[in-house]
Amino acid sequence: VAPALSCDAHFHVFGPAEHYPYAGALRYAPPDAPLDNYMALARRLGLQRFVLVQPSAYGLDNSCMLDAMRQLGTERCRGIVDIDETTISRGTLKAWHRLGVRGVRVNVKPILPPTPGLATQMRPRIHRLAALMHELGWHLDFLMPGWLVRELLPDLHALPVDFSVAHLGLFPAKDGPE
Repeated sequence: VAPALSCDAHFHVFGPAEHYPYAGALRYAPPDAPLDNYMALARRLGLQRFVLVQPSAYGLDNSCMLDAMRQLGTERCRGIVDIDETTISRGTLKAWHRLGVRGVRVNVKPILPPTPGLATQMRPRIHRLAALMHELGWHLDFLMPGWLVRELLPDLHALPVDFSVAHLGLFPAKDGPE
């Protein structure tokens, strides 16, 4: 059993699909993975705190994750949402903050082959998000292919907010530890 107050710092909930429809063309079809199933495992492992992360399958519709956070309560969980920073209201962000949201995920298809110019294209959005995160006291979480992480890492280190890179940066093992 995990030590007291152990935290799962990254997990997703899915479904049911008829209540929480997936966004657009999926790169994978997630099975239903409701909060109750996860909590049964968490109890068995002794996990007591949780960070829910918006999966790419839902795009910008955070409702499945936010509903799970409401069930868990702010004493036990935090969340990382995905947003369109150009359209979201400050009121929505404040309401989510009260619910326990503390970060925004930047989702880039992790199996995307190297795409010249994508890092340059992304920089303005990253800087807008960083300014917003700084204002809110939140952080940024990046899910993107390893080649893009490598290109953007100097920019990420210069951000005025904390950030995380999901799934160990998705660097291919064949490229070695460096």
